Amino acid sequence: MRSSAIALLAVVCGALGCRERPGGAPGAAAAATPLATSAPSPVGASDDGCATLLRVASAGSCHAAEQQLAAALQVSAALGPARAACLTRLALSPTRDRALTGVLLAQAPELPLWLSAPEAELRAVAVEALVQVPAEVGVPAALVALRDLAPGVRAAALHALARLAAPADVVVRVAVPLLHDPVPAVRGAAASALGAVGARASVPALRALLDDPAPEVAERARYALAALTGRRP
Repeated sequence: MRSSAIALLAVVCGALGCRERPGGAPGAAAAATPLATSAPSPVGASDDGCATLLRVASAGSCHAAEQQLAAALQVSAALGPARAACLTRLALSPTRDRALTGVLLAQAPELPLWLSAPEAELRAVAVEALVQVPAEVGVPAALVALRDLAPGVRAAALHALARLAAPADVVVRVAVPLLHDPVPAVRGAAASALGAVGARASVPALRALLDDPAPEVAERARYALAALTGRRP
């Protein structure tokens, strides 16, 4: 099974024209070996097959997004028992295609386990994947993630609520308090989420954020207010 899976992975990647590009270019994919070792390798992962998945699912690794997704799905299925460990490595890879990784993780039965993983980075990536699941599943999970101690997880949860079009009153209840989060990235994500779901009740709180000491947060507040009031930022 292992040899046939690796052969299939090689054929899929070759047929789609996946290629390593010169290092250092924006968005370029790294070679297969660095990708395979860019994160801790869980025991039981097939190194050869997993390296191919990491290459196929890396940002800029294939020319067409639709083909890249089809290839990654086929590669993931061919890995068999090693799939979960390899997807964990992909989630922690700095060169992963974020949207494609979200699709792969959302389809995996291990997603609930990743949402409570010990590694904050893995939890954040899992929360990002919630935008690929139905809102009735993703919204409650994102609300739970807002209580995470890691700011990256809280910010990802706010983005997920916005992408899942959570009810405005729910987002106001959880996001307005986070406009005072000590981490600028979380405050900015809260502002963006409020604007994205049309939470007009948050306009006064967003106006107060225009004086935020972090310029990027004040900018997020301006754009959110523009979305809610119809006025240009």
